[in-house]
Amino acid sequence: MTLSENTSIKPDPATITDWSSEYVFVVTAFNGATKSYTYTISDADNSVPGSVVLRTQAEVDAFGQSGTTTVEGNLIIGMAAGRDSITSIAALDKIKEVGYGVIIKSTYANATLDGLSSLTKVGGALQIETSRLLDARFPALAEAMGIEVTSTTLEKLSCPVLTGVSGGMTFSTTNLSEVDMPVLATVNGNVSFTVPKQNDPSALARIAFPALKQIDGTFAYSGIPDIESIDLPELVTCGTVNLGNPGTSKLLTSVSMPKLEECKGELRYHNLSELQRVELPRSNMRAAWSCIIATT
Repeated sequence: MTLSENTSIKPDPATITDWSSEYVFVVTAFNGATKSYTYTISDADNSVPGSVVLRTQAEVDAFGQSGTTTVEGNLIIGMAAGRDSITSIAALDKIKEVGYGVIIKSTYANATLDGLSSLTKVGGALQIETSRLLDARFPALAEAMGIEVTSTTLEKLSCPVLTGVSGGMTFSTTNLSEVDMPVLATVNGNVSFTVPKQNDPSALARIAFPALKQIDGTFAYSGIPDIESIDLPELVTCGTVNLGNPGTSKLLTSVSMPKLEECKGELRYHNLSELQRVELPRSNMRAAWSCIIATT
């Protein structure tokens, strides 16, 4: 930075040690006139073309030191099989966008997700496959093309600022007990809850999306023996609603969709012998739909 003679600047750049923050410099000319300049360091161009595969802890740490904020391809963490080699992804906290999928594979060994806290956008699917993870939180994730959970150990998935999924969401798990997506409004594909194999146990007792208004595909759950309630208080339009499947006992007692106006396909309840309460609007259903209730 070069100043003209008889001008001054505050604060003095020589006194600043942390240039990662934003600073406002005030330049005063000889005649007393002042002008302010805002200075920030932008890392928007710090991107990596193609996909990144991180197989070991050393590779995770080394990649984190690069300061990368954007991965234009896939970001793959761990491997499908082998020793539990990755215990922390805290080094990946600078990553903000991934152009394709984020895949967390089996050799990620931590019970919590201690990285990716700055991730705002996933252009492909967010896939959680590891069988060690218990709690996955994505505090900054606002949009993704899809979410696929096949982890048998995951208990909680939290995406507190996720507003839209341009594809679908699939949850095929046994220990999942909570999906926290309080502001999710649109899903352009299917929303599906199931278990990996028929007769597998499940910890899921309640499915709730408090802000979800639109599902373009099918909303369905099947094979989950202990589900008790489904709450979609803001849902207005859905392709098909399919609850339950043949040959399985159900504890579902309550289904709430009080604002549903359009069901393009069927509204199907199947083999729900304990169902006691169904909340649907009394009028304003714009599209023809059918309700099929079966007990066998």
